[in-house]
Amino acid sequence: MKVVLREDLEHVGLTGEVVEVAAGYARNYLVPKGIAVAATAANLKMVAHQESRNEARNSKERAEMELLAQQITSTHLELSHRAGDSDTIYGAVTAAEIAFALEEAGIQVDHRRIQLEKPIKMLGAYTIPVRLHAEVTAHVTVNVVRDDI
Repeated sequence: MKVVLREDLEHVGLTGEVVEVAAGYARNYLVPKGIAVAATAANLKMVAHQESRNEARNSKERAEMELLAQQITSTHLELSHRAGDSDTIYGAVTAAEIAFALEEAGIQVDHRRIQLEKPIKMLGAYTIPVRLHAEVTAHVTVNVVRDDI
C-alpha cells in the first residue's frame, strides 16, 4: 500500500515521501497514529502544499541562523576558572556555561545547541561547534584562562 509519510520514520522514509509499505502496517499502525496518510490525489496535493509552506519557512529560518552564525563565529569568549599547577581546572566548563557567556555577549543560544562532546577540564583555547539549524553550524572560540584571585 502506498502512503505519504507525515513525519520522519527510521528505515521507512522522510516526511512528505510516498513509500510502499505492507497494507497491515499502514492500516494498523501508520494511519491510526497519524504518522502517514493513504497516497490519494487529495492527500498528495495537501502534502505538496505543506512542503511549499515548510520550505519557505525553512529558508527564512536558515537565513536568520546564518546571520546568527556570523555573530557567533566572530565572538571570542574568555572564561576564567581556578586551576591547579597542571592546568587542570577545578570543576568544568559546560555547554550551559558557554551559553551563558554567549548570552552576556548579546547572543541568545540554547545550551543544547552547543555541541560539547565532554566538559572542558583543562586551560587552553577551544573551538566549539554550535548547531543552529540542520544546515547551519557555527564555531565559537572559547579561551579558558586561569582565574587570578
